Amino acid sequence: MLLRGKAQRVATASSPRVPYRGCGGRRPFESILGFSQGAKVAASLLLYQAWEVHFNFAVFSGGTKSFDVSALASGKISKPVKMCADTHSTRIRIPTAHVIGRSYACRKSSKAFLGLCNPREVKVYDHKGAHVVPRGQEAMEDLSAALNWVVDRAMYQ
Repeated sequence: MLLRGKAQRVATASSPRVPYRGCGGRRPFESILGFSQGAKVAASLLLYQAWEVHFNFAVFSGGTKSFDVSALASGKISKPVKMCADTHSTRIRIPTAHVIGRSYACRKSSKAFLGLCNPREVKVYDHKGAHVVPRGQEAMEDLSAALNWVVDRAMYQ
């Protein structure tokens, strides 16, 4: 079955070497967003596609260190290995927003994940909760400010 429109773009986004056909050289997707394990998968994809990124910005909520997909794909390793800024030189170069709970049990790993991103393109929103999407008026205002920052960075770079 042939995929068309958005379904085709989503399916091809997972391929690391897809040219931007039909996009006039622009990135075909505005952003990628992941919560928890979804953030880890999204970050792994961005690091795997570091030289041909399909997204303008990323938002990670409750994310931890990503996996070294390149090593898995090349057959160098057989089990997933988490990437660390100390041992890997690849970085996420697009603007990123990180939502991290102060009571999150994996907070240390979430903070270490920041090292895999371009430090000039990172916005962190620390909220009072744990491994949840923040709620409440004040939290929404702060979260909105972080998201507006990352969108502005993506639009005006």
